[in-house]
Amino acid sequence: GDLPKLNLPYDTLTPQTKNNGGRSFIVELDKENLERLKAVAMDHHSTLFISLLTMYQSFLANYNGQHDIIVGSSLANRMIPGTEQMIGYFINTLPFRLTLNKQETFTEILKKNTKHVIDIYDRQQMPLEKIVDAINPERNSKGSSLFETVFVLQNNEQALFSNQFMKVKPEILLSNIAKFDLSLVTEEHEQELLLAFEYNTSVFQEKTVRHLAENFIDWVRKNIANPQQELCSVPILNSQQQEKLLKE
Repeated sequence: GDLPKLNLPYDTLTPQTKNNGGRSFIVELDKENLERLKAVAMDHHSTLFISLLTMYQSFLANYNGQHDIIVGSSLANRMIPGTEQMIGYFINTLPFRLTLNKQETFTEILKKNTKHVIDIYDRQQMPLEKIVDAINPERNSKGSSLFETVFVLQNNEQALFSNQFMKVKPEILLSNIAKFDLSLVTEEHEQELLLAFEYNTSVFQEKTVRHLAENFIDWVRKNIANPQQELCSVPILNSQQQEKLLKE
């Protein structure tokens, strides 16, 4: 069947000059909520990566009124013997598709998504180019023909490299180049979670991304507080936005 196309809240659908200029807007998830999210993941035999990916996919589905979502994510493809301790670029960006209905709870979605992501992990050596060629989706001028947004969790503890000569610890980098229309790059930092929404300035204004980022953090907190509630009962807007909407 046809692949779902994500309806992001673009400010400019057809810019006269589409470039790769990018900016980032950063929000934080505090220590208490981060620990709660990890606990939810552990209780359901999942991981922080899968839980955050599921949060992002379910948020985008509700934010845009969709039930079928594809989000790209980069996996550290170091399954080839001898590459585990090498410094270099071993990243494979793959499509993660999630179909959901709003009567499901976050824990129900997390459970099925965990199995799906593990299956993808087992096939992570399959390059994205081969997947695109096999599916043969409709090409467009906006870049990837499979997804418009990506999610990344930078795990610095696992990425720490050291030997007797040097010690390397990567950190989250804010780029002025947007590889995709919208990217969510997350990283644990001093027991909190930093979330950088990197966006293409040709199609997004900072105000739009700021609202989206703040709504996402609110979505995470609400689902952590009660992961057994149906998604349809979780407000997508924060209290200030709801109050403003009622006054208009």
